[in-house]
Amino acid sequence: MIQILKKHTTSAGNKLEFYVTTSNPKTLVVRDNSCQIERSYTIGTFRPISFEDQDKPRDQFPLIQSFDQVIKTWTDERVHF
Repeated sequence: MIQILKKHTTSAGNKLEFYVTTSNPKTLVVRDNSCQIERSYTIGTFRPISFEDQDKPRDQFPLIQSFDQVIKTWTDERVHF
């Protein structure tokens, strides 16, 4: 089962959905319904979120601490697919 936490339309018109599933409740999925692409972020893992993180060495990726952290980064348009 899917639980949608937020829907957002970017300034470019892309329609994003942020959701979790009952089978993996610690993973947030970001889905761009405009281009049918998904990206997932799991709480407690180190992963690049924003444009600034892309150039960092792997051992300096930020810790994914909350769904709000990921949603804010996406809705502030500091990352895209």
